[in-house]
Amino acid sequence: MADAAISAILGGLPAEILLIIYAVALVLGIVLAFLGKLIWKPLMSIIGAFIGATLGFIVGMLLAGEIGGLVLMFIGGIIGGKLFSMIVEFALAVIAAIVTFGLLTLFTGSYIVAAIGGIVVLVLCIVFRKKVVGLVMAVVGSVIAGVALMSLSIPAELAAVVALVMMIAGGIVQTFFVKTKEEIAESRKCPSCGGHMVQDKTNGLWYCPNCRFGGMPPNY
Repeated sequence: MADAAISAILGGLPAEILLIIYAVALVLGIVLAFLGKLIWKPLMSIIGAFIGATLGFIVGMLLAGEIGGLVLMFIGGIIGGKLFSMIVEFALAVIAAIVTFGLLTLFTGSYIVAAIGGIVVLVLCIVFRKKVVGLVMAVVGSVIAGVALMSLSIPAELAAVVALVMMIAGGIVQTFFVKTKEEIAESRKCPSCGGHMVQDKTNGLWYCPNCRFGGMPPNY
């Protein structure tokens, strides 16, 4: 039913608007596939706001009609954005599990296999949350790009190949070449003992909590 509703909405839009939507989705997919780990935290807040607004609108429409839907959509958007911003790592795990469930359902046709796969991915993402962010973003971005390519009348087989190549390349790039501020900070070694340097947020100077060596400038 959800697919029918989405198709009905998109089918009523002018071709030019649809082209813009698909092009934006393609660009978003490429950015997420190769740079997603740098922007995933604010992105989770946006996704949370969208989910919260959607649920709020549905509940509001059922309880109080159009006005209630608009009011609860606004409230749900605020709550969803705040909630996802507070639990970004868990939210990412949930999204990865949903994507896995959708892909396995598409390829296997079994909801049981898809549910098991989604649960496994959810657990792995929670346990290894800091190590799999780049990989999850590569998967999500490539799926979005693949769907966008098919929507732009690219043959499904070619779109799938492009998405797979993008997934592998994006995973490699984000794992080995794209570094977040936290990863850069963790890579700084103490000249005295070789431990990890920590930055003092009050003055920006770096120090070693192990041997107390410190005073290194912010650009160290």
